Amino acid sequence: MIGVKEEQLWLNSFGDEDFRREFSADVGTGLAFQIRALREKHGWTQEQLAEYIGKQQETISQWENPAYGNYTLNTLRNLAAAFDVALMVKFAPFSELRDWVLNLTPEKLAPLKSKPKQ
Repeated sequence: MIGVKEEQLWLNSFGDEDFRREFSADVGTGLAFQIRALREKHGWTQEQLAEYIGKQQETISQWENPAYGNYTLNTLRNLAAAFDVALMVKFAPFSELRDWVLNLTPEKLAPLKSKPKQ
């Protein structure tokens, strides 16, 4: 858990325009961690996920690398379908990004699919 001093420093950092731009431009790192977390939550190997979506294991490994960052919307749609979760791509205020990061939990990183309402 993040301490009070760390949280205040983090909150103040978002007041700097350069910091906000640099931080929000690093979408690939978060996606890489989510892909891996979702794959592991499903109990799949990289090979199993690759087979399920018609890709090579090396591609899955590349997508799970935080330095990658070249995802296409089609790739993200295919992954969302494989994991049976929603894909949300949107423009948002930096405060929403900050709150997402500060309140990140394993459940938010790799959500379980929702049960349909009866």
